[in-house]
Amino acid sequence: MKNSLSVDFNANASALYVIAALVILYVLAQSIFFLIRALKQSKKIGMDKAVIKRTARRAAVFSIAPAISIFIGVAALAPKLGIPLPWLRLSVIGSLVYETSAAEIGAKSMNVPWESFTATTITAEQFVTIAMIMSIGCLLPLVMVGFFTKKYSSGMLKMEKKDKKWGEILSNAMFMGVVSCFFATNFTKVTTGLAGWIPVFIILISATVMIIFGVIQKTTKWRWINDYALPVSMIVGMVCSVPIYNAIV
Repeated sequence: MKNSLSVDFNANASALYVIAALVILYVLAQSIFFLIRALKQSKKIGMDKAVIKRTARRAAVFSIAPAISIFIGVAALAPKLGIPLPWLRLSVIGSLVYETSAAEIGAKSMNVPWESFTATTITAEQFVTIAMIMSIGCLLPLVMVGFFTKKYSSGMLKMEKKDKKWGEILSNAMFMGVVSCFFATNFTKVTTGLAGWIPVFIILISATVMIIFGVIQKTTKWRWINDYALPVSMIVGMVCSVPIYNAIV
């Protein structure tokens, strides 16, 4: 039976597409449900329609860059894990950095080089092991959000009421800590050679685009341009990464 599963397994099987699609549709249904409730609540409390439209526009714009990065992530992992698993993971909760790291850990646990994996040769046992590691590895944040977010939010609100300045400082410090954690990983391979500097080059390009947007906003007083600064800088960085990678590697 074990050999039969290994031989007959297909990482791009129709059943896996159906399972992934059902989960993603369920998540989309949740999003639509809460969107409708939010719109009803906004009307109930008398929120200005201009604020609602501006918020919706910003949310739509900010979703462009993440959507492109998700597509790139699926395209990067599909040759090794098939399309359904990366599509499911990256559409719901994952990120390319985390999913790749988790997959490499799974491959290492089975004493199989990650570079040797392909969607056509991966076995059922290898696929399930990697999928389980991807899933289990992200459970802790979900549990922590469910049990501790309300308590954390209440504590932050109490602090802001007592001392608004220190509340803002603490909130910004925590945010910068998270950003710094992800930011620092881009410098981990700079000692390996010019190829290790590729992430740094992309950061500098994206930062330059952000600065340009800031100068334009300051010069023209167009406040609306701030809505496009981050997504455009991310997209420009991703587009520039291709020729930079090809030129160096």
